Amino acid sequence: MLKLIVFFLIVTIFAPGCHKKNLTANMEDNLSIAQDNSDLESEFQNIYHFGENQMRSGKTSGNLFLPECASIKWDTIGTKKVFTIDFGSTPCLCYDGIYREGKLRVEYQGNFYQAGSYAIIQPENYKANFRLIQGIKRIDLTQVQGDAATYRVKVTNASITYDNGVAKWQSERTIIRSKGHSTPLNPFDDAYSVSGTAEGTNRKGIRFSVITESPLIKDYTKCGNLLAPQNRGRFISGKLRVKNEDSEDYFILDYDPIGGAPCDRLAAITWRNKTYNITIW
Repeated sequence: MLKLIVFFLIVTIFAPGCHKKNLTANMEDNLSIAQDNSDLESEFQNIYHFGENQMRSGKTSGNLFLPECASIKWDTIGTKKVFTIDFGSTPCLCYDGIYREGKLRVEYQGNFYQAGSYAIIQPENYKANFRLIQGIKRIDLTQVQGDAATYRVKVTNASITYDNGVAKWQSERTIIRSKGHSTPLNPFDDAYSVSGTAEGTNRKGIRFSVITESPLIKDYTKCGNLLAPQNRGRFISGKLRVKNEDSEDYFILDYDPIGGAPCDRLAAITWRNKTYNITIW
C-alpha cells in the first residue's frame, strides 16, 4: 500500500510538468507546420503568377513580374505551346524581394484568357529564398465572365528543402481572379481569392491537412509594384484551418491578424486561445 501511495504522489507531482512539455512541443510543431505550409502555398502561388501572366500576355519576351535577370525560351510543339522561364544559375532578385534561380517549364494548350485552356508548370532545379522547390502544378481555366476568371488548380508531389529537413505538400485549389482578366498586359490591376484544401508533412515529418475557413486574398492594385519589394504580392487576408494529424489537434492560420488587410508579411496562428506570429514569404 505504501508503494502505491508513493507512486500516486510521484505522478501527481510530475504530471503537470510532462503536460506542459507536451504542450510546448505541440506548439512548436504547429508553428513549423504553419511556416512550411505557408512557404509552399506562397511560392506555388507565385509560380502560378509567373506562368499565367506570361501565357496571357502572349509575349515572347518577359512580363512585368519577371526581373531582367530572367529570360524566356519558347519551344512550341503542334497545338501545345511550351516555354521556359529561366532565372539563371545564380540568385536573381525578383520584384517581390525574393531571390530565385533555376527554371520553370510551362506547357499549355488553348488561348489562356479563354475557358477550356490548361497549363502544366514544373520547376527544374528551381530555388526560392535559396531553398529547392519541387512539384507539378496544373491550372485549368474553367470560366471567364467579364473582367473575372475562375481556375481549378492542383499541385502534386510538391516539396521544399530546408537546412533541417524537407516539407512535402499537395493541394487542390479554386482561384478566382475578381478583376484584371481583360487587361493581360497589366498584372498590377489584378486581384485574386484562393480557396480549397491541402495536405502534407512538415520538415519534421509531422502530417497535416488544411481547409479554407475564408479565402486567401491577394490584391496587386493595393500591394503592387509601388511598394517596397518585401511587401509586394503577399496574401493580405484569409484564414486556414490546419489540423496536426499526429496530435489530432488543429489551429487557425490567419493572414490578417491585426486587421485592415495591410500589405505586410505578418501572419499568425491561434491555438488553444493563444496567438503566435509567423513571417510569410
